[in-house]
Amino acid sequence: MRNRSNSRPSRNLQNMALYVLTPTGCWQYDGPAHCLRKVNDKNLIPLCERQDFVKNAPLHLLYVIKNDRGGQNHVGSAYQNVYLYATSRGLSTVIRAMIDIPSLNRELGLPADYTAVTHQCVGWPKGE
Repeated sequence: MRNRSNSRPSRNLQNMALYVLTPTGCWQYDGPAHCLRKVNDKNLIPLCERQDFVKNAPLHLLYVIKNDRGGQNHVGSAYQNVYLYATSRGLSTVIRAMIDIPSLNRELGLPADYTAVTHQCVGWPKGE
């Protein structure tokens, strides 16, 4: 592969954040420390419940990006990995954009240059 003068090197932008939502609060995933950091004690799941099945899911992931280049690509890679893991464990998952983005941004206290983009719920297949 030849080096093009107008190509840009990888910049380790880290412009995606992952949140876990539960009825008792929400946490942000801290990748370098490999742990969850509590953000608040609010149940934000109802802001993602525009479809009935969502309220039955035991795990809710919320993907947030910095509004710059590449964030949505990183989200796509992350949720595809969740699909692969869930399938390997016999779980069901679905990615959804039917969420109340302005309310989620406000409730999470996101800076103006960040926004929630999609929600992924994970659970057991229907009937199990």
